[in-house]
Amino acid sequence: MSTDTSKNEFTGTWIWTKKNYTTDIVIPYLPNEEEPDKGNDGKDIPKNYITVTFKSEDLAKGKVKVGDKEGAVVKAKVKPDTDLAKLSDIKALPAENYGFTKWTPALGKVEDNKSKEYTAYFIKSGDEIKEGDPIPKDWLKVAITKDTKFIAKADKKDYTEDKIVPYLPNEDDPNKEPEKGSDGKDIPKNYITVTFKSEDAAKGKVKVGNKEGAVVKAKVKPDTDLAKLSDIKALPADNYGFKKWDPELGVAKDGNTYTAYFIKNAPEPESKPDVIRVNEDINSPIPDGYTRVYFDPTKDGYLKYNPTFKRGEVIAFDIKSTLTWGDAKKAVKGLIVPTATHIDKNYRFKNWTPDIQSDNDVVKTQTYTAVYEKIEVNETKKPKTSPETGDNAMAYEYATLLLVAALGMLALSRLKKNKH
Repeated sequence: MSTDTSKNEFTGTWIWTKKNYTTDIVIPYLPNEEEPDKGNDGKDIPKNYITVTFKSEDLAKGKVKVGDKEGAVVKAKVKPDTDLAKLSDIKALPAENYGFTKWTPALGKVEDNKSKEYTAYFIKSGDEIKEGDPIPKDWLKVAITKDTKFIAKADKKDYTEDKIVPYLPNEDDPNKEPEKGSDGKDIPKNYITVTFKSEDAAKGKVKVGNKEGAVVKAKVKPDTDLAKLSDIKALPADNYGFKKWDPELGVAKDGNTYTAYFIKNAPEPESKPDVIRVNEDINSPIPDGYTRVYFDPTKDGYLKYNPTFKRGEVIAFDIKSTLTWGDAKKAVKGLIVPTATHIDKNYRFKNWTPDIQSDNDVVKTQTYTAVYEKIEVNETKKPKTSPETGDNAMAYEYATLLLVAALGMLALSRLKKNKH
């Protein structure tokens, strides 16, 4: 961008950006607080918002409340054309024995050319009123003379003490609501209606008091903090867990819907076996917590335990590092020390080297190698009935001598007979 001051001309490119303003319709504040320039979402309040004042006619009779601010006077920055009569968070709070009668002027649409101050008026129970004067909801107008003199009197009707009265929606009459609490007493007319629902009935239900289902509605006492009530619950289905309420449970607002969200549980990890028969896959990674034991038949032999392996093929077992040899052999599909067979029948298996650990020893990483020995030739040719040592050998020699002597005597006897 550049400017030529001699010609008073601008050369370059203008870049326009759109400012991100708050979406709050009403931003309340107290007179002793600085006028806010940002909404609850931290975004700027547009400059065309109108400043409105709400006040009580007399603090001894009652206060005013806008959002979370209350007192004798509450101010607010309000979006133009907002209909204040439709906002549930603008309230007049009567003192004890007083009732709210009216706002002056009546709450309505906020426009820049209209009054920006609203006053809440109250009346005490027993005060005299005229024929057309407003009285609080649920109060009685009592005639005291025949010449149209009346008093306003608080209705002493016995209302329920339940803070929340749950009910299930009526499909045939969606607008039907309960009229009495669990104690059989009437629900005050100022109770608000809220809805609790599950995001998906397949994932879980909601439960309020003794009512549960995919959707539960409730009549709630104004200003009740739902987060402090223990009988509002989300009930996950099997294999699901509760995630959150949206919006979060807090001070109940008329018409609000609170949705319970659920999340599927992670599958439980499979239990690891005590022994893994790695067999010939000896180069595979060793799992954490396991010790690998190898058996090597050498190039001159092969191993067998079921199945039979190829000549020279080394096999292995992965065994939990905390197990003894005895534990490993007792495990389901556990350790089996294989048999080693030489490919030459003139050799036989002698032993493993190093020696196999005892059953009481904790398994350690080791390669066991088969050792073979040659079968001697004379060992295969000796008569199996010819004893070599001990008492059996002496008996054999004695029997042989007797046999020779008997044969000699028989020959001598025959020789004598022939001479005669």
